[in-house]
Amino acid sequence: MDREASNKGLEAGANTPTASFVLSGCPVRVIRERLDDGTDVFLGDCFLARSHFPEIADLKERERTTEENYAYEKGDPRIVYSFGMFLSPSAHGRGIMSAAVQTLIEQWAVPVMAAKQFEVAAMSHNVGSQKVFLKNGFSLVKELEDAVDLEKLGKGEGKVGLKLYRREISSPLEK
Repeated sequence: MDREASNKGLEAGANTPTASFVLSGCPVRVIRERLDDGTDVFLGDCFLARSHFPEIADLKERERTTEENYAYEKGDPRIVYSFGMFLSPSAHGRGIMSAAVQTLIEQWAVPVMAAKQFEVAAMSHNVGSQKVFLKNGFSLVKELEDAVDLEKLGKGEGKVGLKLYRREISSPLEK
């Protein structure tokens, strides 16, 4: 599809529950704040991608499930998507990430990517991310103790728990 056709499709689909075509990725991810002087400041990152299923402990099973998820054709309702997020501490508590996730789901993932399933994970101590997901209609489905080795991530010592959340969209009108 050429850029002109893509733009026409986006314009046509912008006010309808379902666009006339399906894309497989998200074109934006950086969150910036425009200042009064016209400059902008980086606040964070929010992206949507097919899930890699971090909650599956068995590495072979995780790899198999991930490969299966990536093998589905774009628009397939079996695809499971996940969010990755970072927000600068100076922007915490302002509803910015909740709005970004809501916008990605309602204005992009559902109408343009035909996304139906979302699974996300938040470290047990990351209350802010948990609130973002709950505000956006996700439900807690599982808690895993000592699931993340912080040393392997280069983020300290010890292990922390992981909370898994899920949201399913049953119809295009349900965002």
